[in-house]
Amino acid sequence: MASMNSPSDSPAPSRQEGEARPYLVPAVLSAMFMGFKASISFHKSILYLFASRTTSSNILSCVILNGILFGGSLLFLDFVLVPIMSLGFELVVPDSSAPQVVIEALRQLFTLLYLLPILVLSLILNTVWYQEIAEQVFKQEKPSMRPPPRSIGHVARDEIYRSLLIAVLTLQSWFALNFLPKAMGLPLAFCLTSWTLAFYAYDYSWALSGWTLEKRLGFFEERWVYMLGFGAPLAVLALALPTLAGFVVYALLFPIVMILAIVTPPVRHRRGWRRLGVFRGAQWAVLRLFLMAKP
Repeated sequence: MASMNSPSDSPAPSRQEGEARPYLVPAVLSAMFMGFKASISFHKSILYLFASRTTSSNILSCVILNGILFGGSLLFLDFVLVPIMSLGFELVVPDSSAPQVVIEALRQLFTLLYLLPILVLSLILNTVWYQEIAEQVFKQEKPSMRPPPRSIGHVARDEIYRSLLIAVLTLQSWFALNFLPKAMGLPLAFCLTSWTLAFYAYDYSWALSGWTLEKRLGFFEERWVYMLGFGAPLAVLALALPTLAGFVVYALLFPIVMILAIVTPPVRHRRGWRRLGVFRGAQWAVLRLFLMAKP
């Protein structure tokens, strides 16, 4: 007589039972790694960098303004101007702490009168150049897609709201880094910075696809693990480098990361939390600002 407990007769675990098992950590780490890998796959962007005259011209402009002019000025200040002034003061007034105060004051004056105007100009021009690069790459990657028509009022509303959200997220990251204990503030600042940079990179593609801001935020928050990994490389550089040096690196690398965001669809982790309210605090703060601005 056949055994009643033979392997062929034993019931197989249901799909629901299998999905309930704790595979959360591997799934999260896998999605995070996929985002990280996508953001450093620079070889995928090479063809797009030279595919059109507009793209290559804007990339060259970014390098000249951000790398040569702004970055070169930082190097000149730290490795040429300050050492020369220090040497001169040591020869004239040796064994005195007063020259260091004067040198620091001159450094701040140089930053305020020369570097700050270049930084403002760079922020304005970068926005224009990034948009033109995104449009060219989007046309090449998705030539048949035509975004649905939207009124100017809706577009302007979304852009203002998006800019405020990014500003609030940046402030949250700065607050966490400077006012919370390092053990808690640094990881929180890293996560917020990673999400901010990832959202900014992917948002160009979503806006060109005609998505509303609500759809963009929901789509992002459903893929928050992948986005954390995607923004991680730039976030590490932004947090590890001094503020102005970090801006130079960001301004030079962001066009490439933005191109990779356009050509690489994000993934959603399969198990565990489905959505994280990354923007919930920023949305609350922006809403309060709007209410305060009402007459």
